[in-house]
Amino acid sequence: MTVSREAVFAPALRELLRDPAKASAENESGSHDDVVEHVFTLLSLVLDREPMQIASRALHSEDRGLVGTALEYLETVLPEDLRRALWKRLQ
Repeated sequence: MTVSREAVFAPALRELLRDPAKASAENESGSHDDVVEHVFTLLSLVLDREPMQIASRALHSEDRGLVGTALEYLETVLPEDLRRALWKRLQ
């Protein structure tokens, strides 16, 4: 069984757009790291797993070159609305 990109991108976008304060009030995980990690896990279902794992780790790096490379990769594989929501979460 294959899963369509849209079937994964939609819930990933919902996770990124969810209000962290509201999630905390509902006793759900809403921290930046938890949400971004969950989104990367979702995205790995339909995008190449290894590059997604590398990008996820690179975003936590202090090496600006690695971070830049990860952002460039994500810019090429994510739809614009999902990418904008992720950028907002990362800032």
